Amino acid sequence: MFINALGHRGDVRGAIHWFHKANTFTKDAVCILAIPYWVSSANYVNIAKAIYDQVLTEAILELDVYTYTTMICGLCKVGMVESARKVFEEIPCKPNMVTYNTLIHGFCKKGDMEGATRLFDKLVENKSCKPDVECFTTLIEGYSKRSDFRDALECLKEMMEGLCLSGEADEARKMMSRMRLNGLKEDVATNTSLLKGFCISDETVQHLREMVSSGMKPDVKAYRVFVVNEYCKIRKPSEAVLLLWEMMVRGVKPSMSSFNAVFRVLVDEGKLDKGVLLLKQMPKMGCPPNFLFYCIVICGLCKVKGRMQQVEELILNMLQNGHNLDATMYNCLLAGYCEDGDEEMTPKTVMT
Repeated sequence: MFINALGHRGDVRGAIHWFHKANTFTKDAVCILAIPYWVSSANYVNIAKAIYDQVLTEAILELDVYTYTTMICGLCKVGMVESARKVFEEIPCKPNMVTYNTLIHGFCKKGDMEGATRLFDKLVENKSCKPDVECFTTLIEGYSKRSDFRDALECLKEMMEGLCLSGEADEARKMMSRMRLNGLKEDVATNTSLLKGFCISDETVQHLREMVSSGMKPDVKAYRVFVVNEYCKIRKPSEAVLLLWEMMVRGVKPSMSSFNAVFRVLVDEGKLDKGVLLLKQMPKMGCPPNFLFYCIVICGLCKVKGRMQQVEELILNMLQNGHNLDATMYNCLLAGYCEDGDEEMTPKTVMT
């Protein structure tokens, strides 16, 4: 406690004097001599490093990860990053996230982004810790200071996706705002990662609109977040259909998986007329309906009494578009005619 008090007062010489006067080594004392907030010059760090080396050489006591991290921090503070790297490589215990962050920050501060990247890759490969916001932020700011915005943006995307997948969308938004202030311009992919972390709300829709107003062109993946991942999940197919139309207006061709999700929800919700209408509108959207979409709507109609005339119209349309009936659709038709009490009608009759 006395040595620590001297250190806090900035009396490094006094702390070292009393350390040696104690004539014994303790883990706490070794840590105190390397504490970075009062070690202000390379000379004092060298003294702390010498004590640290003596402890290791003579095996006086077993140091823990906190002691190693403290030593690494002190070395990085005075720019002795290579020495800090060597200490890191000598650690016999498992480094924690603080240890990784400390050395990565040291590399970035020195402008050695290659060293920072290698250490980050090692962290990911070993799966010893999970990169946190501080780790990503340090790398992003390091890349940005070197005007390496491509790598900074890739790092930002990875961080955003991780935050959003873990349900920390608000934190992701804060980080994006911070990066904007640092001059890093996000792209569609970064914003799409952020959208994945939101639940559908007016705020979420507003974020999509902001992407458009800022000059970005949301791609099929960005819209698919809403159409498939959200609106269809919360059973709001009408809103999903509106976004499909918006995609067409903006020159973005919707994916087949988006249509598939919408058709299934429309049928499940009993909104069959909207399903039929969407089938007829698909060619105008640049996406002719495939056999699966016809099957979903037709089989849905067959389960409702009195809808077989519509079914016959869709069958004719489907055949004209080059799609043939399969066993599943034949079974749906048979069930539908039986439901209507028209046992004499058969799929073959419809086709002729």
